[in-house]
Amino acid sequence: MYNNPTPLDVNIHGKKAVKQVDNYKFAKNISSCPIGIQEYFEACLDYPILFTKDTNGNWMAVAIMSLEENKNYFINTKGEYLQKKYIPAFIRKYPFVFMTNQESSSDTLFLAVEDSFLEDLNKTNQDKALFTKDKSHTQYLSDVLSFMNIFQADLLKSSKYVKELDSMNLLTKQTFTIIKDNKEYKIEDFYSVDEAAFKKANKMNKQSVCYIISHLISLRNLKRL
Repeated sequence: MYNNPTPLDVNIHGKKAVKQVDNYKFAKNISSCPIGIQEYFEACLDYPILFTKDTNGNWMAVAIMSLEENKNYFINTKGEYLQKKYIPAFIRKYPFVFMTNQESSSDTLFLAVEDSFLEDLNKTNQDKALFTKDKSHTQYLSDVLSFMNIFQADLLKSSKYVKELDSMNLLTKQTFTIIKDNKEYKIEDFYSVDEAAFKKANKMNKQSVCYIISHLISLRNLKRL
């Protein structure tokens, strides 16, 4: 989704504002996206929720949006999201993103924004200004940071939860075969909860059970994609 994310710097962006995101064309080529643990219950109504690892080996839950690579079935040709479908926070946070300093071993996150969405501050975009005259965060930027921090924490909780499922031997690698319009599609290299192992599991709290059930319910959406 991002072509040139730029870390925010008050000395560089002190007189900048962010353009309004008026469509979802930026996400038309993503076939899945990470979701936070608090999103499971809403996401399971529209998307299959599966589990995988990122390039660093960290577990995560993802919402599947397409049977094909580089396509998103939930965004139409006008860039509109399909009505009454849940929009994951991963997409709602655009054009903002957290980044790390690749030249440092630190895990510190920096807030960045897609460069093409930056514009000079003027009379019409004051509500999207990033910094005040005294170089403090505007209310808009503070709200963005709050949303980003909550989402980041939710992603970490999800990763920890899926890791626990793996440690309990509840996950199994799956290949899902879907027939749509007389064409066969395969969704491979993802994990789902083994229902037989889940039924035998013990010492799971009610919240954990609810998350698993939401995942299992979501698998019905594979045939609806």
